[in-house]
Amino acid sequence: MLNFRTHAVWLILFLVVGCASQTSYQKMQAELPALSSDNGRIYIYTRIRADFLDFSPNVLVNGEPVGQSRSGTFLVVDRRPGSYTIEAAKEASFSAFGGQMKSEPVRISLVAGQSAYVRLHVVNSEYFVQVKSILEDPAAAHLELSTLSYEGGNALPAGS
Repeated sequence: MLNFRTHAVWLILFLVVGCASQTSYQKMQAELPALSSDNGRIYIYTRIRADFLDFSPNVLVNGEPVGQSRSGTFLVVDRRPGSYTIEAAKEASFSAFGGQMKSEPVRISLVAGQSAYVRLHVVNSEYFVQVKSILEDPAAAHLELSTLSYEGGNALPAGS
């Protein structure tokens, strides 16, 4: 019983320290510049993953790296209206295993003055790792984003 309590205390302490050092979604909303009327905003996020595999592939928007997909984080990217493909880049660490990482992109239509939400979902099987890009409903995305921390992108908070 003592061993369980010790582990629980360490886990809680780890979570409190980790959360205190990260920038939350609510804080970022207040610090991000207002979205200009001629741009749209893309939130790209990765839920907290509980599995042992915690890699951080680059996130690509139309083939251009915009940041990394880290467990429990989100990116904020502003772009002109249009069609965009969002996906995870091939992870070099998987090349030794025959490139057993797959990326399933999503194509979105970005509208001026509006936001799109893309979740990167990691599927880990015996034979490969797959990163699926999924267009999410704004209401569901807001709930998930509230538990994540800011990782980067091209929409920078005030004072950066």
